[in-house]
Amino acid sequence: MRQRNLHPSGSRKSVSRQVAGFTLVELSVAVAVISLLMVLILPALAKAQSKMRSNRCLSNLQDVGTAMGLYLQDSNDKLPYAALRYTTGSEEHHLAWDDLMGPYLGIDLTLAQRKQDGASNAGSLKLLSCPLDAVPVKLENGVDRKETRRSYAMPEHNLGLNTLAGRAATAADWPPNPVNQTGLGIRLDGRPNHLSSRWNSDDEPGGKTVPRWQAAFQVNMILSPASTLFMTEQFDGGNRAGAWAGASISDISAHQSKDSSLLQPQINYLMIEGHVESLTPAKTYGTAGKLGTAPTGIWTIWQDD
Repeated sequence: MRQRNLHPSGSRKSVSRQVAGFTLVELSVAVAVISLLMVLILPALAKAQSKMRSNRCLSNLQDVGTAMGLYLQDSNDKLPYAALRYTTGSEEHHLAWDDLMGPYLGIDLTLAQRKQDGASNAGSLKLLSCPLDAVPVKLENGVDRKETRRSYAMPEHNLGLNTLAGRAATAADWPPNPVNQTGLGIRLDGRPNHLSSRWNSDDEPGGKTVPRWQAAFQVNMILSPASTLFMTEQFDGGNRAGAWAGASISDISAHQSKDSSLLQPQINYLMIEGHVESLTPAKTYGTAGKLGTAPTGIWTIWQDD
């Protein structure tokens, strides 16, 4: 049988394919274009990432404000302390504002765990950490700790005893009342060797409950809740979740410690009324104050400064 030629005469041709490549000049141009795009895009990406982190910090404070409202409902409108420490028998207890408000912040710790100086249950403490805060968690002697970072603090009260941020205490600063010219973050020490004259001895050893007889602020004492500071950011190595240290902040200069980066151009501030503002630090002082002087404006309970 005659086979059919599948390739008629003249149709079989060798096909040569030439693979085109980049010349050195073309490659250099492509690299230059990519480099230029990276120069243009990376700052925008970094800015967007920083903004996202800042928004997260603000959102955390908003959640703290919501938790504060729930806490007030269950505490007869008594605001939380910045920190308490006291002794029952041979056992020392530390309770910071985040320990007191913990159940309303979704922090899953027992009362015994909350009474420890510092907490390490990181899974339920993420709300306490601002993503912009990268300061290593340390003790005063510089030892690194494994506890969770806490990025927020209450404006400190002087107890009518202590000079705070350059301003001496006056008789009007105690007990807690609407004309205190100081912050509302009360820190009380009831330990035998550190017993303050402000500690109410009606809270005798027992240890099964949170001290209930100590002087505190009621919400109705705050005459200007929309412009009175409840919580702000403090990036400091000693500010650890559940710890006495770092639970309060004295003034603008203490926003960030020597271990942290430079002071942020804008900082988030949570007011007693519950809203959060992002402000330049200088705008948080009232007309009677300025940076480098004793705190005024939103930093004090007194509404006339």
